Amino acid sequence: MKRLRKYKHLISVLAFAGTSFIVGCNGPVNSPQKVTGVDALTVNKPFTTEVKIQEGGAKKLIEVDIANHSGKEQEVKNIGFKLDIGYTISKDAQIMMGCTDMGRQPTRVFSNNKKIDYYSKNFVIVKEKEQYTLAGLLTWNVFLPTFTIENDSIHVTAEGDGKLVGDNKEVDFEKIVVLKGDNWSSLLDQYGKLIYKENGKRALKNDVIFKGWATWDYYVRDFTAKDVDDNIQALNALNTSSNLIQLDGGWWPQRGDYDQTKAGYDMKEVVDNITDNGYSVGLHFDGFRGDTRAQVFKEHPEYFLKDFDGEYKVHTSIRGNGDTLSCTFFDYSNPEARLYIQKMVKNMREEWKVKYFKVDFMRFGLEPGIPFVKGTTPAERFQLGVSAIREAIGEENYFLGCSAVFGPTFGHIDGLRTGGDIFPRYSAVPRRAAANLGNSYLHGNVMNTDADYIILRESSEEDETITVDPHKHSSLSKAETIIWSKFSALFGNTRLDSDKVGILGKDKKALLPQMFDFPRMDKIIALDSWEHYTSNQDSPHIVLSEDNKKTYVSIFNWGKKAQKYTIDGFTSKNGQAYYGDNDVSIENGKLDVPIKGKDCLIIALDKKEDIFGLIKNLKHSAKEVI
Repeated sequence: MKRLRKYKHLISVLAFAGTSFIVGCNGPVNSPQKVTGVDALTVNKPFTTEVKIQEGGAKKLIEVDIANHSGKEQEVKNIGFKLDIGYTISKDAQIMMGCTDMGRQPTRVFSNNKKIDYYSKNFVIVKEKEQYTLAGLLTWNVFLPTFTIENDSIHVTAEGDGKLVGDNKEVDFEKIVVLKGDNWSSLLDQYGKLIYKENGKRALKNDVIFKGWATWDYYVRDFTAKDVDDNIQALNALNTSSNLIQLDGGWWPQRGDYDQTKAGYDMKEVVDNITDNGYSVGLHFDGFRGDTRAQVFKEHPEYFLKDFDGEYKVHTSIRGNGDTLSCTFFDYSNPEARLYIQKMVKNMREEWKVKYFKVDFMRFGLEPGIPFVKGTTPAERFQLGVSAIREAIGEENYFLGCSAVFGPTFGHIDGLRTGGDIFPRYSAVPRRAAANLGNSYLHGNVMNTDADYIILRESSEEDETITVDPHKHSSLSKAETIIWSKFSALFGNTRLDSDKVGILGKDKKALLPQMFDFPRMDKIIALDSWEHYTSNQDSPHIVLSEDNKKTYVSIFNWGKKAQKYTIDGFTSKNGQAYYGDNDVSIENGKLDVPIKGKDCLIIALDKKEDIFGLIKNLKHSAKEVI
């Protein structure tokens, strides 16, 4: 469609094949403009905008182009508008704000009459009785827009982030979709599929399950070659179906120097031992940060981001063992920085046999500052960096994103950590479950999700080799270790234990192979989502999931007291408990089960049911057992 730049205000509608296209333009003023679907659109002078809306059924796609015809280069400072969703949000409506990143801005549910100060950079759902409207971002290429609820409407705002637009040039704002229907779970599923359709650059790796062991939760940064071998041999003795050993942070001398290892640590020896024992090698590294003490920073400071005062940007922090970090931030608008990180990754792949790349602290690729290439936004710098890393990893290998702002990673990664790091204390368990469940719509639609490690140890299952970092010293009871580990095995496609395997109790060692062999779920949906997510700790209890053969019902009683759970509306007659050999009866479509505090029950139904139909139609309740 040709641009309609010569008109100051124009709305035209072209209808064909059951789809409407609506285009609206405004002149070079910063006054609010309106077109069907978008209201009160503002952008800083002297930019003009063109709104394009494609409508079909209960779906609406919204695009906004920002143009500069001022005669010289201009900087985008801000853009904002209100979504016209066809009605004013009632005070009785419930709002679900989608999770933005790994554990820092989790999914939240609240009532519009008790509105909280919250936002999402992914999606928002409005529930009006039994009707739902979802507004979601589909791209994160240049800007990082935010959804908020203001004055009973959905607002979209974004900073310009220093974006420069040349004369007679334009830049696309991020694409937005609006979906409507009577089943929130199917809307979220559709949203996930649309994200992949818009961003997917490669086939989903939905046929892979990783299981094995990782260094982090027990050793943190202080593991040795002997520690790795001890756990390999302990895993071998269990005769599991494990296929991966992951080496986490602590192997490099300084962040950024990723073709080197710390003194006394022979990476080639360690990875040869891993592969000789029949496992693939997984390796963690910090793909978007360096350190002021690193060789690469000393030799090539131009690879790193400057702050707005023109000095190299540095964050200092204290590690759990007392060491000081002095982190710098790769500026991937510099093509030489991209070539450098590719060289590091190719060395890992070719010399160290790495097939599973865990790239951590990805959110730091979005740090504000003065880029090497003037006018490049943080989102653009991130896209350049993650594309370079993906290319170096290779399509045949696995890319797990970690500590990320989610949107900009979509289309580049194969797997995503969707909740914060687990810690071996119970306060972290429901918190991490809530964070992960709020992102389950991504699993199988956009990439694989990853809840974090299985941890089965109690304090009695630790010895003198555990990290000095007190955050990793367990205070979990046996029941608390098991409820988390069963959740971790259910969620996503990665089941890596991160204990000292050889000193786990016999019962834990017997449980681990069952967790490794739990089927990979294709879809995971929390039935009671709208009754939870009121705080970071408020995790749903009832999870429906499915693989290609069966439907599963998982009930997690995160609280201390026993509860009787009633779920009504199944067509199945009975189910089979996964961890155990007992049948579970479903009488007249009703499941009644008491579950002790901090315990769970995972049931495979006797047939595959329509998971979206179950979410819409099941009735459920929980009552404390006296």
